[in-house]
Amino acid sequence: MSKDSMNSQNSERGSVSDVAEVEDLKLTDSAQGKSYSQSRLVMRRFFRHGPAMTSLVILFATSVLAFSAAGIGPIAGWWDEPYRLQPGATTYNGGEPTWFSDEGILGPHPFGQDGLPRDYFARVMRGTSNSLIIAFTIAIVSSVIGIALGAIAGFFRGWIESVIMRLTDFVIVVPVIMLAAILGPLAGSNIWILALILGCVTWTSMARLVRAEVLALREREFVAAAVAMGASASRIIFKHMIPNSIGVIIVNLSFAVAAGVLLESSLSYLGLGVRSPEVSLGMLIESNEQAMNTRPHLFWFPAFFIVLIALTVNFIGDGLRDAFDPRRQRTGDRRPDLLSVLGLRGLSIAIERRKRANRERDYATRREPDDSAATDDQGRTP
Repeated sequence: MSKDSMNSQNSERGSVSDVAEVEDLKLTDSAQGKSYSQSRLVMRRFFRHGPAMTSLVILFATSVLAFSAAGIGPIAGWWDEPYRLQPGATTYNGGEPTWFSDEGILGPHPFGQDGLPRDYFARVMRGTSNSLIIAFTIAIVSSVIGIALGAIAGFFRGWIESVIMRLTDFVIVVPVIMLAAILGPLAGSNIWILALILGCVTWTSMARLVRAEVLALREREFVAAAVAMGASASRIIFKHMIPNSIGVIIVNLSFAVAAGVLLESSLSYLGLGVRSPEVSLGMLIESNEQAMNTRPHLFWFPAFFIVLIALTVNFIGDGLRDAFDPRRQRTGDRRPDLLSVLGLRGLSIAIERRKRANRERDYATRREPDDSAATDDQGRTP
């Protein structure tokens, strides 16, 4: 390897190592000289992530629309049409959507009606709210189980770690669909029980990640100090290990929500998830698959909401990952941008290099006053 190439690689590594400092410096209020805690810096990095913030707004608006239209528990929603079949129901406008009709912008059935006929907007909103409830419940339950088992395995090691990791391997090997087929009938039409069952079989990735973090943290000085001062194992785990692993936990939790939506939709499509009289997005796709050619809107409306929820949650997870670890997004572990997807990778690299050079120049300019203040009158560094 030539000397020039080695120098270029070293300069590249140096620029990457300063990325976090550059990003944090950009977030600092230079006029007032304010300094921020690590949690505030993470929040400010996340708020500056455009795709993540846009996705957060879209996901929030979708959730508000679904829950306000379908209602929450005994609280009725603002949409009057029920999602179940009512006696005397008749087909309106041939079951087609009634957008921008003579009766208003939405009309009586904005998403049309299915074959029975039932109002499809009410069913899609009910299915969206149920899918969101199941996805978030799966993420919370699987995270709680995975955090507990991963922290215990990483801290105690020995035979405890061996037992927990062999259990993890067993759950990974057994297909989730098989477990759902066995345990699904226990839930019936209760979405909460179904979410708890799925959460109890999807905790393996969180357990592995937390175990790896705890294995790295248990060798740190503050853990040795806590052990020397007589702190109990539970206090060390819950007061020191888990709080210092919060970045990995939050990022994996966000991705678990997207995985929960896709898992529930897949199981309901196969008839192993939500059961009648309840409804979910996957169940709507399964029940209207045959109408794809004649009435495609019955298929595309629930499919659109599945893709929308999965994409927005994934973008939010990307924003959280970049906020907790700003170096990672520039070390090659990043999704391709639009120019790379279109085949303009050279242009994308040139733009990225120009942005990096501008950041380094701004960072060097801001550091010049500090460097000059650190010298004496003769220009010598003390």
